[in-house]
Formats: sequence, structure tokens, C-alpha cells
Amino acid sequence: MNIVLIFHANTRTKTILIERWETAPPPATEGPVTRSRRRQVQIPTQMQAITIDQNNVTGTPLTLGFRGIFLREPNPPEHDLVFTAQHLREWSDAVWGLLN
Repeated sequence: MNIVLIFHANTRTKTILIERWETAPPPATEGPVTRSRRRQVQIPTQMQAITIDQNNVTGTPLTLGFRGIFLREPNPPEHDLVFTAQHLREWSDAVWGLLN
């Protein structure tokens, strides 16, 4: 799994937080890689945080890399998935409309 989205909806404040996490290599170490000093596995890293409240959408656009989702390079016309502030606002309005 290369991309994870975490959604947190606060019904009291009608705020939605979206976190995008991806695996990333650990910080570089000095010196060559040897048998006793191997490369570490990739670690989960928060790459993006978006907040949607009643007045604002911050941290956009939400971009999901094609390769991170499908584990291959895109073939035209395939491309990254990009969700603008307007997309996320419409989605948020639909979520709160269902919960009211």
C-alpha cells in the first residue's frame, strides 16, 4: 500500500480533516550501504493535511499520484487524481447534508 487517506469528521464543529500518508525513505545516513548498515525500509510519512470547515478549505489540492494508487506508470490519457478546493467543498456539503 503506497497511499493512505485518513478522514476525521468533527460533527460538533462541522470540520473534516483529511490526511494523506505515503511511504517514504528514511532520512539519508552518511556513508555507503554495507551488509552491517543496510538501507532501512520505507516509513509512513504524512505528506499532506487538508482542513474543510464551514468557511474555508485549506491545504488543497488533494493530489493522489497515479503510480501510488495503481503501482504503475500512467498511459495517456491516465493521470494523477486531483481534487480541488471546490471538489472537496462539494463533497463536504454532501457529507453534512446526509448527517443532518
